[in-house]
Amino acid sequence: MKRFALFLVLVGCGGGDKTPAMMAAQTPAPANMYPSQAQQAAAAAKCETYVAVACGHSADCAIGAGWQGPRSEFMADCISSIKTALDCGAVVAVSESYDRCIRDVSEQSCALVLDPDAPPPASCNAVLLVR
Repeated sequence: MKRFALFLVLVGCGGGDKTPAMMAAQTPAPANMYPSQAQQAAAAAKCETYVAVACGHSADCAIGAGWQGPRSEFMADCISSIKTALDCGAVVAVSESYDRCIRDVSEQSCALVLDPDAPPPASCNAVLLVR
């Protein structure tokens, strides 16, 4: 079984459980939040970007650390694993720290990315608002 450490979004890309780090990234939207369909679609697209950036950076770090296999396989496994625990279709908005979170994810050191106990960047806490 491949073991992939994904620091931020959330789950180790070989498991499917919702980890504390994953739960920190998503939070329930306020009950009085009624985004339009266009806003929900934009939020879902940002969630997909979040997953792709996190898995892409994790793949780069894993390959740099000696993971054998094509990057595309790592990406597919990582994205599939995350999507078992994170439904981007349920994301209705993103927090104001979303852009900073994406930057922090892409710039996080590989030592932290590959450490399954490392916390996500602070800017990513409650970045995805779900209904």
